[in-house]
Amino acid sequence: MASYRGATADNIRKFGAESIHNTNNLVEIPKELHYKINGYYNSKPLELGGLTVRDWLKTQSFEAQYEYGLDIVQKALNGTL
Repeated sequence: MASYRGATADNIRKFGAESIHNTNNLVEIPKELHYKINGYYNSKPLELGGLTVRDWLKTQSFEAQYEYGLDIVQKALNGTL
């Protein structure tokens, strides 16, 4: 199992360590799904104009990033990512 948390140094500075490093922002998933999610976050979908998903997410609010992350984890778990 791997712990998945969409944390970056930028997000820690932007939203504070307490918002990022807590049990509400952490979920255990199989390593294979962790790798799949990381691959998705490093992808460059056409609709993001050349940005990686990870770089695009940096421009979003904490709430938007959190909801997006939950959606991506759910898609990975049900095989639709």
